[in-house]
Amino acid sequence: MTWLVTGANGQLGMAFQREITSRDNVSFVNRAACDLSSPASLSACLNREQPSVIINCAAYTAVDAAEEDGATATRVNADAVGEMARWAALHDALMVQFSTDYVFDGTATDPHLEDAPIAPLSVYGRSKAAGEAQFLKSNAKGFCLRTSWVHSNDGHNFFLTMKRLMCERTQLRIVDDQKGVPTTTGFLAEITLRLVDIYRQGNTDLPRLIHAVPDGATSWFGFANHIRDKLIQTDNTTKLALIEAIPSCEFPQAAKRPPNSVMANNLLQSCLGKSVGKWEDWHDRLYGR
Repeated sequence: MTWLVTGANGQLGMAFQREITSRDNVSFVNRAACDLSSPASLSACLNREQPSVIINCAAYTAVDAAEEDGATATRVNADAVGEMARWAALHDALMVQFSTDYVFDGTATDPHLEDAPIAPLSVYGRSKAAGEAQFLKSNAKGFCLRTSWVHSNDGHNFFLTMKRLMCERTQLRIVDDQKGVPTTTGFLAEITLRLVDIYRQGNTDLPRLIHAVPDGATSWFGFANHIRDKLIQTDNTTKLALIEAIPSCEFPQAAKRPPNSVMANNLLQSCLGKSVGKWEDWHDRLYGR
């Protein structure tokens, strides 16, 4: 069994480097070794590595920058995914692709199920939706995992930004009318490896599209407050910024975000045969590392 993990230097790729410690023949490749923006680089990597399991952690994730760089976002998040999936189908490899809550327009009041209509509001969301479609249209084994509000102690994300700004400023204004499910990279790596193992054990009828998020939901304001409370618990000597709730219209961004991107995880829990736990509990594991 030969594993290939792309995007090794990104926050999700780094989580897999921590989680895959007892598996043989694992190659972690960064952009220099496998550049999804280059068809030749991607093809050369796949043919060189000859993986039997592909975990695609590489993606164009600069949501606002994608509004001005749609060609690159589409190449990386859609066309490269299709090429990878077709290679996997041709070589009987299992592939795991990651997608996003930004494929939804956020108008639903209930948590989104896997078969809910998609209507992305941004270039980034449309590029990820196109990647989903190319993967699902291929005959590749495996699954596409939709997730949301990904964060960790690595790279650049809302959690790390809040930790820094809360120590640097006296007040922060955080959007309170966008709801989602904060998801750690540790959660994603753990449940992905479990799903791969379930598939390899003979349960090949797993759904090809699964919402991969913990239990619960919050707003960005609620998430920021949880971070602040945890920082106080771990170090009550540092004075932290106060947080003010604001509507999205007071924090303009290039890419429009869905107001409600909460996704239901019932299918994931059914596949795993167990509860996946609350987002707060997974997030709280980040402290002290």
